[in-house]
Amino acid sequence: MLARCWSAPVWPRPGRPQCIFRNPLVSPAILGASQGAAFGASLALLLRLSWSGVMGTSVASGILSKSATAMIVRHLGSGSMITLVLAGLVVAAVFNALVAVVQYMADPLDVLPSITFCLMGGLNRIDSDDLVIIGVPIALMLAQLYAFRWHINVLGADNDAARALGVNAPLVSGVAIAGATVLTALAVSVSGIVGWVGLVIPHIARFLVGSNFDRLLPISALTGGLFLLAMDTLARSVATQELPVSVVTSLVGAPFFAIVLGRARRHWF
Repeated sequence: MLARCWSAPVWPRPGRPQCIFRNPLVSPAILGASQGAAFGASLALLLRLSWSGVMGTSVASGILSKSATAMIVRHLGSGSMITLVLAGLVVAAVFNALVAVVQYMADPLDVLPSITFCLMGGLNRIDSDDLVIIGVPIALMLAQLYAFRWHINVLGADNDAARALGVNAPLVSGVAIAGATVLTALAVSVSGIVGWVGLVIPHIARFLVGSNFDRLLPISALTGGLFLLAMDTLARSVATQELPVSVVTSLVGAPFFAIVLGRARRHWF
């Protein structure tokens, strides 16, 4: 979510380049980071680790999934974004299968419900101690991305233009992707997979403040947090039993996806 940037002045227009993936429908799942982090959390729950252990294992597995994607791309000898996206889809499929294996092995009366509710996504298990544990690494990753804000803006042009301006495009892309991967894994470790936030929020933030990354990054983080809190409040209010927040975000995100797809289809199909 945080490594996305268009060169459009206010609202992303189809056909304008995107800083990292040049695609208006990029989300944290693009490199398998969400699925990798979900596998780590599921495995930790299966092993009955502490909540700190769940977070640590989730982050480590998310980083592993990104590393696996990078290794596949390197093995294929192609640095194109299409190859990177396809490799990410392969890694995501593998980690989804591993999550299914963990669920199959889990005790159906005890561990399996915990894994299921964790994967469905929600904020009901988060407390102040969790926020303290993940607050420092999140702040560090955000600071790292913000330090590269000018370089990420330059990636809105093609690689030749970036080189002409003295920007090492592969290095900047790697730093941005690594930072976004760690942020995704940290979020999944405490809230599970909450779909559509990584797709919807960057577009909303870009509509509010434009595509300059020095404004886009903090506004994306703030808007994402407020959006998730609003969806969580709605999930707790619409029924007598609390709904998983991922259900509510999907109901909002899916129509938004259709709108974005409609704006981009003439340039893709």
